[in-house]
Amino acid sequence: MIRCLGDLAEKDVDWRDQALKANAVRYIMDIIEKSDETQVIRNATCVLSTLVQKKPLPKFELVQEAIPLLFKLIQQTQDLEILSNAAWALFHILDASRKQNSQVNSVYDTNICQDLVAHIKFYSNQT
Repeated sequence: MIRCLGDLAEKDVDWRDQALKANAVRYIMDIIEKSDETQVIRNATCVLSTLVQKKPLPKFELVQEAIPLLFKLIQQTQDLEILSNAAWALFHILDASRKQNSQVNSVYDTNICQDLVAHIKFYSNQT
């Protein structure tokens, strides 16, 4: 069912915005936080990424609560698909915040770029 939500959000911005206004981000975060199954986390992270990437970008206040969870996923996962979707979701949320003049300086003060580079280094050594 969660993939269906992602497919709808991907097809139409109005559907995406309806899902965001209905607290889809919070419910997807709950799934990610409560699951210990990699495939479930993959699917949920993919849908979360889909919800925040379509142009026009969503309102920052509708998606900003996902930032701490995305940091956690980026810092802790060893799964390339989860990592990729979490990184893209974070990029789009930060892009929305910048374009909407939201204040997210604390995000830029973290070591998230160093964490991403460390993952890239790890995966480049795997190939």
